[in-house]
Amino acid sequence: MKKPLFSILVFSALSSLIVFISGSVLAIVQEGSQGEKAVCQRIPALELRLGEQFENREGKISEHRQLRENRIATKQAEFEQRLQERRSARKQRLETRIAELEARANTDEKKAALATFQSAIGMARNAWYDTIKNAITTFRSAIDDLISDRIATIDAARAARKTAFLEAFAKAKSDCEAGTAQNIVRENLKTDLKTAQDEFQTAITNARESARTAHENAVSAKKEAFKNAHDEFEASLKEAKDQFQAAWQETE
Repeated sequence: MKKPLFSILVFSALSSLIVFISGSVLAIVQEGSQGEKAVCQRIPALELRLGEQFENREGKISEHRQLRENRIATKQAEFEQRLQERRSARKQRLETRIAELEARANTDEKKAALATFQSAIGMARNAWYDTIKNAITTFRSAIDDLISDRIATIDAARAARKTAFLEAFAKAKSDCEAGTAQNIVRENLKTDLKTAQDEFQTAITNARESARTAHENAVSAKKEAFKNAHDEFEASLKEAKDQFQAAWQETE
């Protein structure tokens, strides 16, 4: 099954974030498992390398977010174009049909019935377009809100994780200076880093699920609005046709 574009755009960055930082934590663990020798001597270099990775990732995250915004804008423009094309096609078909009826309207009564019919169809069509436009506006506003909320949650989680990492390294260096056994320093550092990473992953998972739920609700609301607009238009169209046919036949 083809995944919705939104799911790809909104959630793809999360996996990259988790893989990136999980790899960094794993590197710390693997280097620590080589033995107790020089654990304290390696800590500054590990802290520096992790800081560089954070900085490099910042740029990539900004690029990804801009790419996502561009792709969403492109999809919205394409949707607007398709909607306008369908609207123009419907208008052309209606105008063609009206022209055919005008050619057959050979009495004032028929012309009046046709004018009434044309007015009713125009009002029904405008009501349909207004409902669709409002539904689209509401949907896009909901999407903008959920993206903003997700970004804020992720940025807060990233900031908290970075702070926790820095505190973990600061504690490890302090323990080294205090003469704590290096195997204990290493294990404590691994534990603190893993705890920070687990908390980050939990926040990311919660943000993903919250965004997914909000997106599903927005899609359902839009579909319901579209369906209601269609049903109301069809009902108005049928009523206008019935009234027109009845009026037209009376003048035969």
